[in-house]
Amino acid sequence: MKCMKSEELQELIPNIRDRILFKSGLEQLYKVIDETSTEAATTSDIDSSNDGISAPCSPSGRASSLSSVSSCNENPRSGKNPRETYYIPGLKYNNKYRPAKGKLIDRYNNQRRLLKREGVLGRKRKLQIENIDQEHSADIEEDEETVIWLQYNKEPFQEVKDKWLQTRKYRIQTDYKNSTKNLQDILKKYPLLKQSFGFQLIELDFEYSHPKRGISLFVKFPEFLEKANAAFIGVKVFQDLKILFNNTTQEDTKTFIALSLLCGKLVPTVGRSDNRRNDKNEKRSSKDLADQKKYNKPTILESRDSLILHVKTQSDIQNCLATRRDIHLKKGLTCQPVVICVGPDVENITEFYVNFDDVTYQLESLLKAVDICFKTFHVFDIKYPRESIQPWMFIQRYFYEIHTPQDHTFPSVATLIADLM
Repeated sequence: MKCMKSEELQELIPNIRDRILFKSGLEQLYKVIDETSTEAATTSDIDSSNDGISAPCSPSGRASSLSSVSSCNENPRSGKNPRETYYIPGLKYNNKYRPAKGKLIDRYNNQRRLLKREGVLGRKRKLQIENIDQEHSADIEEDEETVIWLQYNKEPFQEVKDKWLQTRKYRIQTDYKNSTKNLQDILKKYPLLKQSFGFQLIELDFEYSHPKRGISLFVKFPEFLEKANAAFIGVKVFQDLKILFNNTTQEDTKTFIALSLLCGKLVPTVGRSDNRRNDKNEKRSSKDLADQKKYNKPTILESRDSLILHVKTQSDIQNCLATRRDIHLKKGLTCQPVVICVGPDVENITEFYVNFDDVTYQLESLLKAVDICFKTFHVFDIKYPRESIQPWMFIQRYFYEIHTPQDHTFPSVATLIADLM
């Protein structure tokens, strides 16, 4: 460094800021070396007078002076090899790096290689992956044990709720989103969903999948009711309900009418009936081929009934559900979750249910029933009914503001949302 000229230093360090800092640090380094050299020389004189050893290395491992580097040995007692035999530090220059060399580096690398071969050391990434896999396996085992507990216990509810929350990630990934499992399989594995409090468990799972969306319907629905008259002014069906909407103070009646008008606004589209056979080798008659080409357009009333089914008495529920199931079976369709209202007429609906498969929940209001029905679709990954797919898509986009890659796009839904904004 002392032999380096300023032109060479400028070429080595072009940046003036780095060059100034380097010179400042170099001056401090010279002071340390000089102080160390003075102490080492004093120690050397004492040791040479006592032991007869001359020109030792400084206590810090450096040569006693820059001019006597060659006299500093790897071992002060041996006096054979220079210090560079043991260690030459790495150097970075011109965006290149020369790694450190020497016997110490070789010794270190050889020891690491030996320890890796014996299995004491491993690659960090591999060890991290193994640790993650072990932790994941432990979590799965713990979740499976908790799921078994949930299969045979339904109280106390607080403990049920805690364990349900603990296993929600496992359940959603393993069962709910598993294409090989249908709704019956899920209900069989988790019988708690059939209990009267099962809808509360669905709410917990929905909140996990869609955070901060749990009360969206209740927050935005009052505003929707205020805009209902202007939004549904062109709807020609349910005229008697439109008159009743402005004359009633019953919240559940207003909700029923607003959702009925929504089905009248978003008219069902034409769809093909799914009566096709799965066996390609089976011969088909001309009637089968004609049935395959049949197209069917649900009525507005069918659309409303697939969203909200109104019955007059509680005893009518099972009869209506059985009739609905038979109709869907003939059309090659499945029965999805549905909201059920019970009352002698629209002005006096007093009981509200959500039904799917063989499960029925009783709710305190119509809006709550619609909320639970919507969450049931999304938690269990169930498709919307074809008859009311547009109203449900409107509820999803406008109230909950949920967008998924599997969503159907309907211009009528987008137009209505734009009109309400």
